[in-house]
Amino acid sequence: MCVKLPKLKKAQLLTIAISLLTLRVWSQVGGDGNSGALIVALDEKKPESKAALWLETSLRRVYPQSPAGTTNLTLLAARNSKIAFQACIRNQSTEWINVECSVSGEEDLKQQVRAVGFVPVRHFSAGTDPKELEGIGFLPGLVPDPLYPRNTASMSFGETQPFWITLRVPADAQPGTRKLVVHFSFNKGKKKADLPLTLEISPFTIQPRHDFHVTHWWRGEATWDYYHTGMFDDRWWNLTHDQLVDMLDHGSDVIYVPMLFNRRETFKRPCQLLIVNEPAPGKYEFDWSRVKQFTEMCKKIGFKQFEWPHMWIYWGLKKSNARL
Repeated sequence: MCVKLPKLKKAQLLTIAISLLTLRVWSQVGGDGNSGALIVALDEKKPESKAALWLETSLRRVYPQSPAGTTNLTLLAARNSKIAFQACIRNQSTEWINVECSVSGEEDLKQQVRAVGFVPVRHFSAGTDPKELEGIGFLPGLVPDPLYPRNTASMSFGETQPFWITLRVPADAQPGTRKLVVHFSFNKGKKKADLPLTLEISPFTIQPRHDFHVTHWWRGEATWDYYHTGMFDDRWWNLTHDQLVDMLDHGSDVIYVPMLFNRRETFKRPCQLLIVNEPAPGKYEFDWSRVKQFTEMCKKIGFKQFEWPHMWIYWGLKKSNARL
């Protein structure tokens, strides 16, 4: 039977393709855990000293008390794309263990392994049908959220620790099936274990985004308040650089330039790049050195679009700009 489909726009086709990819990955995960986790004996002299290892899709949250899942995982990725999955361990022993996670496989795939951190969630959303809630049995409690730039973790009895593994598939990658291996090393290499997985690279190539700019406002003063740096000292510039690299990597291609800072009543030490001096009443001098340093840094990072602040705002004025 042949079905005639309506003509679809490129954006609609892309949405359908992504949905099919997601469904296929989910269907191949084997999320019911029937295949079971890999049980590793950490100490031959202590039969009860064990750990459970498994792989998990990026679509499911792994809590500190999540039970072991399955080792079956097949990923499907387009070329010029980024895909992620989780490698998980549950400490079933009564001993404190240290674990390191790494990945090996095709050299043309850029890999990044990060330890998943947890943050407290004290309440479910009120007025929500329990059928729509995620995390029943684990919440209130700790939920996975931050990704730490390390591939190691320490665990006590009954704890589950996921590692978030990101794979970047280049645009010129050869389509086909790849075999990757996730490596676990316990207690400084005294015990090791591996989990294989399959990555299928599609011939489909995702084209770079265009005509759709994305910006995120950021607060430079939040960096020196949280990390206790000086205002515009070298450490602040280094931290800001890394933050903006991460921002670009997650899809932002427009950077906000805090040349001026209007809401000074809300921050004791506002982040304003432009240096304004008044050597004499009514006479102003403008030093653009920090503005230039910031924009040049952003250009090197890869930003090509710049968002500039308001020259003034209407707070504190008797008449708003629209009435002047």
